Amino acid sequence: MQSAAREFRQTADLYLFAQARKKLLLGADNFLIQDMIGLTTIAGRNGAVVANSFAKLMEAVNATQAPTIWSLAEMAARRAGTKLFSQYFPEIASIRTSAAHPGELSKSKAELFSHKLTSPIKTSALHSGPGIYISDMMETHENSLIFSATVKGRMVSYELSMRTADVLDCVNAQYHRVFLALEPPELARMRKWRQESAEQHQRAEKSHQPWWRNLVHL
Repeated sequence: MQSAAREFRQTADLYLFAQARKKLLLGADNFLIQDMIGLTTIAGRNGAVVANSFAKLMEAVNATQAPTIWSLAEMAARRAGTKLFSQYFPEIASIRTSAAHPGELSKSKAELFSHKLTSPIKTSALHSGPGIYISDMMETHENSLIFSATVKGRMVSYELSMRTADVLDCVNAQYHRVFLALEPPELARMRKWRQESAEQHQRAEKSHQPWWRNLVHL
């Protein structure tokens, strides 16, 4: 889960780089701008896939049949983590299907028809009646991307941003807490040392500009 959370943050970083670079390129070579739009699409799709992988790992933990372990674990932390993830990624399984297999949803007329909107929709980015099919719709903001598609007659979406990256870090931390009661003292001391080192590294990272700040000017 920690690796998935880190990859999601890196993907959000890629989006922010593309946005900053595209802003500087306004009025310049259209092909360069198209490259940044391509990076935005890659980030939007990958973020959906990674967040769904995170969800699958949560499901695997939750489905584990281990009554002895669960009797000792901190179940409140597991419930809190699951609730937090569901709050920010309620449609991640559906949007992942579109992001990972866009061609599959439109491989035939019948398949495409099954994914067209069945009712009108009105959002800040789209006003539409029923009957349209949408894939890779990107509502871009300075600090976030809303990535949307129509799946099984509904519009589904998720947010790619540092805010949702923070959410995955929080969920991962909650799931880590679940099993702390089972941790031997020696491992607990080692974990505490690693955690302190990681926190120092994070503070150092936050004191510097993102890695891509200098690149956007190239």
